[in-house]
Amino acid sequence: MMSLETIEEQLRKAVESRRYREVERLLVVYCEAARARFQSLAPSDPEAREIQKAVEQLLEWTGRMLRAGRESIALELSRLPRVKHYLQTPPVAASSWHVEG
Repeated sequence: MMSLETIEEQLRKAVESRRYREVERLLVVYCEAARARFQSLAPSDPEAREIQKAVEQLLEWTGRMLRAGRESIALELSRLPRVKHYLQTPPVAASSWHVEG
């Protein structure tokens, strides 16, 4: 089994690179590993509190990063109509010439 630190590192990299399916998978792995580690300790063990604090901090960070990523994507998408406007070809002006023959 991987250490909590290793899983956390992989999770952070996945979040930063927006690999959302990997984030989801690693969150489950991380929480299961943290629970197993936590349950192996005595309730009075100071490491139990450290694990709880580390899990809370990582989950809070992950949530903030995912929301920021979603906002960034939404901003990019909101700019698309403006880009389309510049990509459209201007209408061809009607000729003012009239040839009779």
